[in-house]
Amino acid sequence: MAYNLEQGSGYTAQFGNAVYANSGAANTNISTTNATTFTIGGLQYNVAALSAAAAPTTDVRTGVAPPALLGAQAAVVVIGLNSSGALRFVQGPVVSFPTGTAAGDVSLPLPAIPGNFCPIAYQVIKNKNTAGTAAWTFGTSNFNASNVASETAVQLHTLPNAGISNAAA
Repeated sequence: MAYNLEQGSGYTAQFGNAVYANSGAANTNISTTNATTFTIGGLQYNVAALSAAAAPTTDVRTGVAPPALLGAQAAVVVIGLNSSGALRFVQGPVVSFPTGTAAGDVSLPLPAIPGNFCPIAYQVIKNKNTAGTAAWTFGTSNFNASNVASETAVQLHTLPNAGISNAAA
Protein backbone atom coordinates (compact mmCIF):
# COMPACT_ATOMS: atom_id res chain seq x y z
CA MET A 1 0.00 0.00 0.00
CA ALA A 2 1.35 3.46 -0.93
CA TYR A 3 0.89 6.48 1.29
CA ASN A 4 0.77 10.09 0.23
CA LEU A 5 1.86 12.09 3.27
CA GLU A 6 1.49 15.85 3.03
CA GLN A 7 2.36 18.60 5.44
CA GLY A 8 1.50 22.27 5.06
CA SER A 9 4.98 23.52 5.89
CA GLY A 10 8.16 22.39 7.58
CA TYR A 11 9.42 23.71 10.87
CA THR A 12 12.20 26.30 11.08
CA ALA A 13 13.96 26.41 14.43
CA GLN A 14 17.27 26.26 16.25
CA PHE A 15 17.71 23.30 18.58
CA GLY A 16 20.03 23.83 21.50
CA ASN A 17 21.55 27.26 21.91
CA ALA A 18 24.20 28.71 19.62
CA VAL A 19 24.85 31.52 22.19
CA TYR A 20 25.30 34.39 19.74
CA ALA A 21 27.40 37.37 20.85
CA ASN A 22 29.26 40.30 19.35
CA SER A 23 32.87 39.15 19.32
CA GLY A 24 35.16 41.64 20.97
CA ALA A 25 34.60 45.34 21.19
CA ALA A 26 36.14 47.43 18.43
CA ASN A 27 35.13 45.26 15.53
CA THR A 28 32.23 43.90 13.53
CA ASN A 29 32.83 40.22 14.31
CA ILE A 30 30.28 37.72 15.62
CA SER A 31 30.81 34.52 17.58
CA THR A 32 28.69 31.63 18.78
CA THR A 33 29.77 29.58 21.76
CA ASN A 34 28.25 26.28 20.67
CA ALA A 35 27.81 24.20 17.57
CA THR A 36 24.12 24.10 16.74
CA THR A 37 21.57 21.95 15.00
CA PHE A 38 18.79 23.80 13.21
CA THR A 39 16.03 23.18 10.70
CA ILE A 40 14.78 25.20 7.76
CA GLY A 41 11.47 24.09 6.35
CA GLY A 42 11.77 20.79 8.20
CA LEU A 43 15.24 19.90 6.85
CA GLN A 44 17.96 19.49 9.46
CA TYR A 45 21.40 21.15 9.32
CA ASN A 46 24.39 21.42 11.63
CA VAL A 47 27.01 24.10 11.99
CA ALA A 48 30.15 24.37 14.12
CA ALA A 49 30.59 27.20 16.59
CA LEU A 50 31.62 30.47 14.94
CA SER A 51 34.75 32.18 16.22
CA ALA A 52 35.08 35.88 15.40
CA ALA A 53 33.25 35.45 12.09
CA ALA A 54 32.92 38.60 10.03
CA ALA A 55 29.43 40.04 10.33
CA PRO A 56 27.62 39.90 7.00
CA THR A 57 27.14 43.26 5.29
CA THR A 58 24.14 42.41 3.10
CA ASP A 59 20.59 41.95 4.39
CA VAL A 60 19.59 38.45 3.25
CA ARG A 61 16.00 39.56 2.52
CA THR A 62 16.78 42.64 0.42
CA GLY A 63 20.15 41.65 -1.08
CA VAL A 64 21.64 45.07 -0.25
CA ALA A 65 23.25 46.77 2.74
CA PRO A 66 20.70 47.72 5.40
CA PRO A 67 19.69 51.34 5.91
CA ALA A 68 21.99 53.12 8.34
CA LEU A 69 20.67 54.12 11.73
CA LEU A 70 20.94 57.88 12.15
CA GLY A 71 20.66 59.77 15.45
CA ALA A 72 17.55 58.83 17.48
CA GLN A 73 16.81 55.75 15.37
CA ALA A 74 16.62 52.06 16.26
CA ALA A 75 15.98 48.69 14.61
CA VAL A 76 15.83 45.00 15.44
CA VAL A 77 18.47 42.88 13.73
CA VAL A 78 17.72 39.16 13.47
CA ILE A 79 20.83 37.03 13.13
CA GLY A 80 20.59 33.55 11.65
CA LEU A 81 21.97 30.85 9.43
CA ASN A 82 21.17 29.66 5.93
CA SER A 83 21.07 26.01 4.87
CA SER A 84 24.83 26.10 4.16
CA GLY A 85 25.47 27.20 7.76
CA ALA A 86 26.55 30.68 6.64
CA LEU A 87 25.89 33.56 9.02
CA ARG A 88 23.20 35.95 7.74
CA PHE A 89 21.03 38.77 9.09
CA VAL A 90 17.79 40.60 8.42
CA GLN A 91 17.22 44.15 9.69
CA GLY A 92 13.75 45.31 10.69
CA PRO A 93 12.27 48.69 9.81
CA VAL A 94 14.11 51.73 11.16
CA VAL A 95 12.07 53.45 13.87
CA SER A 96 12.68 56.94 15.31
CA PHE A 97 12.46 57.31 19.07
CA PRO A 98 11.36 60.44 20.98
CA THR A 99 13.64 63.47 21.05
CA GLY A 100 14.99 64.34 24.49
CA THR A 101 15.09 60.76 25.80
CA ALA A 102 17.88 58.23 26.02
CA ALA A 103 15.96 56.00 23.66
CA GLY A 104 12.40 56.05 24.86
CA ASP A 105 10.06 53.13 25.06
CA VAL A 106 9.59 52.17 21.45
CA SER A 107 7.92 49.26 19.76
CA LEU A 108 10.15 47.78 17.10
CA PRO A 109 8.66 45.59 14.37
CA LEU A 110 10.40 42.35 13.52
CA PRO A 111 11.59 41.98 9.92
CA ALA A 112 10.03 39.59 7.44
CA ILE A 113 12.07 36.41 7.42
CA PRO A 114 13.04 34.77 4.11
CA GLY A 115 12.55 31.04 3.52
CA ASN A 116 16.20 29.92 3.56
CA PHE A 117 16.99 31.44 6.96
CA CYS A 118 16.86 30.12 10.54
CA PRO A 119 16.90 32.86 13.21
CA ILE A 120 19.27 32.15 16.12
CA ALA A 121 19.13 35.51 17.93
CA TYR A 122 17.91 39.06 17.70
CA GLN A 123 19.46 42.28 18.92
CA VAL A 124 18.05 45.77 19.33
CA ILE A 125 20.46 48.41 18.02
CA LYS A 126 19.89 52.11 18.84
CA ASN A 127 21.79 55.13 17.59
CA LYS A 128 21.88 57.45 20.60
CA ASN A 129 19.76 60.57 20.55
CA THR A 130 22.43 63.26 20.13
CA ALA A 131 22.90 66.05 17.64
CA GLY A 132 25.35 65.17 14.89
CA THR A 133 25.39 61.49 15.76
CA ALA A 134 27.29 59.45 13.21
CA ALA A 135 25.36 56.89 11.16
CA TRP A 136 25.67 53.23 12.20
CA THR A 137 25.30 50.27 9.82
CA PHE A 138 25.14 46.59 10.79
CA GLY A 139 28.08 44.66 9.38
CA THR A 140 30.31 47.67 8.74
CA SER A 141 30.15 49.80 11.91
CA ASN A 142 31.89 48.72 15.12
CA PHE A 143 29.64 47.23 17.80
CA ASN A 144 31.29 49.42 20.46
CA ALA A 145 30.82 52.73 18.60
CA SER A 146 30.26 55.49 21.17
CA ASN A 147 27.01 56.58 19.52
CA VAL A 148 25.37 53.13 19.69
CA ALA A 149 23.47 51.35 22.43
CA SER A 150 23.48 47.67 21.54
CA GLU A 151 21.29 45.57 23.79
CA THR A 152 22.30 42.09 24.82
CA ALA A 153 21.31 39.58 22.19
CA VAL A 154 18.21 37.48 22.83
CA GLN A 155 18.77 33.83 21.96
CA LEU A 156 15.98 32.22 19.90
CA HIS A 157 14.46 28.81 19.24
CA THR A 158 12.01 30.32 16.74
CA LEU A 159 11.14 33.91 15.99
CA PRO A 160 8.58 35.52 18.34
CA ASN A 161 5.13 36.22 16.89
CA ALA A 162 5.12 39.93 17.71
CA GLY A 163 7.44 42.93 17.54
CA ILE A 164 9.80 43.91 20.32
CA SER A 165 8.19 46.42 22.70
CA ASN A 166 9.45 48.53 25.58
CA ALA A 167 12.95 48.41 24.14
CA ALA A 168 14.36 51.15 26.33
CA ALA A 169 18.12 51.57 26.55
